[in-house]
Amino acid sequence: MRIPRRSFLKGTASLAAGAALDGCAAASRPARVTPWVWCGAVTARTALVKARAPFSERPYLWVAPLRDAMGARELAPAAVGPHGVATFALEGLEPGTDYLYALRDRARAGELLGRFKTFTPGPTSFRFSTASCARTGSSHAVFDTIRKRKPAFFLHLGDLHYENIDANDPAVFARAFDLVLSSPSQSELYRSCPIAYTWDDHDYGPNNSDRGAPGRLAALAAYREHVPHYPLAGTRTIHQAFTVGRVRFILTDLRADRDGPGVPFETRTMLGPEQKAWLLAELAEAGRYGLVVWASSVGWIGDGGDDDWGGFPAERAEIGRFLMEHGVKNLLMVSGDAHMLAIDDGSHNTMVDGGPGFPLFHAAALDQKGSDKGGPFSHPQVPGGGQYGEVDIVDEGGRVQVTLTGRDHEARAIMQHRFAV
Repeated sequence: MRIPRRSFLKGTASLAAGAALDGCAAASRPARVTPWVWCGAVTARTALVKARAPFSERPYLWVAPLRDAMGARELAPAAVGPHGVATFALEGLEPGTDYLYALRDRARAGELLGRFKTFTPGPTSFRFSTASCARTGSSHAVFDTIRKRKPAFFLHLGDLHYENIDANDPAVFARAFDLVLSSPSQSELYRSCPIAYTWDDHDYGPNNSDRGAPGRLAALAAYREHVPHYPLAGTRTIHQAFTVGRVRFILTDLRADRDGPGVPFETRTMLGPEQKAWLLAELAEAGRYGLVVWASSVGWIGDGGDDDWGGFPAERAEIGRFLMEHGVKNLLMVSGDAHMLAIDDGSHNTMVDGGPGFPLFHAAALDQKGSDKGGPFSHPQVPGGGQYGEVDIVDEGGRVQVTLTGRDHEARAIMQHRFAV
């Protein structure tokens, strides 16, 4: 169905001004559900939009290239979940193209506007932002700062909220998503660029949670319904992967199948057997890409910590040996959990004798008090809130140039490291 030009252009003007109709009131426990929409699982030709539209039983999505609002298409939901989340599958898109979308209903009772850009195959340069750890429903200025820096997507490393849910009730997790996506600044960010998201402990279950979390099954169900994720590679966890140009992104789930603290260090696993086999298979294919980015929700460097990779030394060493045996030299890890910025150039994270080190970028906290964990790092650790990471990729077909920049909520650079692979 074609959309009247005046109608759609009016909406695009609102988006350019950063406006959202039908209110994005403060997200402190709203009496009613505020409508929300976000986009993810973007490829060169497809994307996924998830939306909560309590103003309508029949929401629909209008989608158009930014350069041609007259070419808008109307989409009905591919599915509507048990908590009213509509899924819109966008197909047949053009690579490297900016798109606008509008969530509406037949009575025009409400409207939310968003945008995304499809990826470009082959060598391409882009920026993504990454971070973790924000208070539930936070409207911290850092989210506006990230949006204004115009990343290709936002890679969320976990602790999207701090509800610490210990009930096996998907409705409780659904309310947590409503609280987060009712935040004005977070809502605007997630409508301005796609999301790629893996969880950590506080948004999966209680503090330091593992596969024994009471709400494990509910958390998995709520994630599948609410998050516009890439195809999940297994059933027990939310691990997934995607490619932008010549860069492969690997998102691991380090909560839903990890052993509890009672299992000996020598045998305990953070990944679980299914996910570990998948991760090693992904790493074995690193030579196909210019760069591989592994999103690990917890820190890699350190000894003796129960909750990060230091508490899983045998599994960490196994991965280190695998990297050495397969000659993987184009890996970057981004991680969260600790409320700090930190960078290691690869000189402090050789976990097996003779094994390769690789750059590591620790990016947090969006909106939490500062904390120090792990280390040592080649760059100073900077604890604090209102912080995030920015990764710039320059790929012209030869070596991939990477710039890591830790920024504060005013976009000031706190630390930076450059390397090429």
